Amino acid sequence: MNTDNKELTRQRAQEARAAAPAGPAGRMATQGMPVERSENFNASTKRLVRRLAPERAGVVAVFVLAFVAITMSVYAPRVLGKATNTIINGVISRKNGGAGINFAQLHRTLIFAGALYIASSILQFIQSYIITGVVQRTMFTFREEVEEKINRLPLRYIDQQPRGDLLSRVTNDIDNVAQSLQQTLSMLLTTSLTLIGVLIMMFAISWILALVSLIAIPMSLYGVKLITNRSRKRFIAQWKHTGATCVARKDEHVAKIGHLEV
Repeated sequence: MNTDNKELTRQRAQEARAAAPAGPAGRMATQGMPVERSENFNASTKRLVRRLAPERAGVVAVFVLAFVAITMSVYAPRVLGKATNTIINGVISRKNGGAGINFAQLHRTLIFAGALYIASSILQFIQSYIITGVVQRTMFTFREEVEEKINRLPLRYIDQQPRGDLLSRVTNDIDNVAQSLQQTLSMLLTTSLTLIGVLIMMFAISWILALVSLIAIPMSLYGVKLITNRSRKRFIAQWKHTGATCVARKDEHVAKIGHLEV
């Protein structure tokens, strides 16, 4: 029964995509459509990794730049903490008749923190630039292969495909792969390194507060998962109705044209 429901949902999604107009308007109309899950995620991921093999130098550079940039951005708050300590120690020293705030040390600390943030931003920009080039060059090769395959297909196969479905696979699907690969690779790398770096700094500053955060965050994620599972069912039901409506309007339009021709 679950297999039949998945197949029906897929058919409705394809019919709604085929009924949508071509061009930007068609893309905007299908952006909210529920994403079909990959039948073999591991195999698809391995194929994408193999496609990135010619760009291994760029990928390695992205990893190195991301590691250095995240290390700087995570360590910068620790430096700002030292600046805060300098101010507090100076205020306490001034109350006790001391020299007060050591502004020379404070200036050096703030300049060092600012340099860390600036260098981190520059490295992240370079990382984004490199990863964009890697993904776009890979997708360019991918598009060339798709074009060659389409040229080998017989016209009978093209005529049998639903209206707009083949065009959507050639344009929208490849664009989605490029966008997903670019955003996912960058975000996954940056988020993972940031999470590891923040955890290390949290335990270095206060292990008690770090344990409190580690308990609270999983509970929040569990609550989000419960809400997402319930909303996803309603979202799929909404697009089932949208697909059925598009098909009904298409049939009505065809019937009107046939009536006018008669």
